[in-house]
Amino acid sequence: MTFSAEQKKRLTAAVEHLNRVQPGKSKLFVAPQVSSDTFYELGLLFFNQRDFVQSEKYLIAALKESADHIPAINLLLQLYQSAAMNHLGDGEHNEARQALKKAENLIEKLPAGVNLNTLTLLGYVHKSLGQVYRRTDRMLSDQSWEKAGKIFETVLMSNKNSASALNGMGNVLYHRGHFSQALEKHRQALAAAPNYTAAAHDAALVCEKLMRVSSDQKEVWKTRAVEFWKTAVELSRNDPQFPPDYAGKISARIQQLSAP
Repeated sequence: MTFSAEQKKRLTAAVEHLNRVQPGKSKLFVAPQVSSDTFYELGLLFFNQRDFVQSEKYLIAALKESADHIPAINLLLQLYQSAAMNHLGDGEHNEARQALKKAENLIEKLPAGVNLNTLTLLGYVHKSLGQVYRRTDRMLSDQSWEKAGKIFETVLMSNKNSASALNGMGNVLYHRGHFSQALEKHRQALAAAPNYTAAAHDAALVCEKLMRVSSDQKEVWKTRAVEFWKTAVELSRNDPQFPPDYAGKISARIQQLSAP
C-alpha cells in the first residue's frame, strides 16, 4: 500500500505523540487519544517495512481499542501466516508453529462480521498448519488441508476471481497430487493479480515438481520454472510477505536450474 502525503503526515504525528506521552516501546499501548484506525495504519506501515514485531504490537493495540476492527484482524492473520511460512522456509518448525498458534488464538475471538478476506486468510492458516503437522501428525495435517480446501472452495463460490483463494486452492491441489490442476490455479491467480508474488512462487514449485514426475518433459518444465522464479524474484522486492533475502536465495536456485 502507498500512503498519501496526508496519511504520512498523520502517521508521523501519531508516532511523535506516542513518543512524547510514552517514551520507549514497552509502554506503547495505553497512550490517550490514539484511535484504532491510527494504530492499524501504523501496523500496516511497519508491516510494509517488513518489521513484523512492531506491526504486531500496533495491530494488537488497534484490537484493544476496537475488538471488531476487521482490517486489523485480517492483517494480523496475514502477518502470522507470513511469519510461519518464512520460518518453514528456513526449517524453523517450532517458530512456525508458535506463529500459527497466535493465529489460532485470534481465530477463536473472531467477531461475527468477518468478510471474504478473513475467510481466505483462515484457509491459509489451516494450509500452513497442514504443512507444519506434516512431519509430526499426519492425521492433523490431513484435517488441516481438508479445512483449507473447503474454505477456499467456499470463497470461490462467492468470488470466482479471488486471486488469494485461487492460489490457495492451487496449494491444496498440489498437496493432493493434482499438479497440472494446481498449476492452472496459480496461473489464474496471477492473471487476476499480476503482482501476486506467492502465486509466481507456488507456480515455480509446481513446475519443479513436474520436472521430476514428467521426465520426458523435464526441460520444458525447467524452463517454465525458471520463468516463474524470475517473476517471483522481481515481485518479491516490493512484497513485505517475503523476507529481504528471498531474492538472493531464489536467484541462486535460478542459476542452478540454468546451469548446463
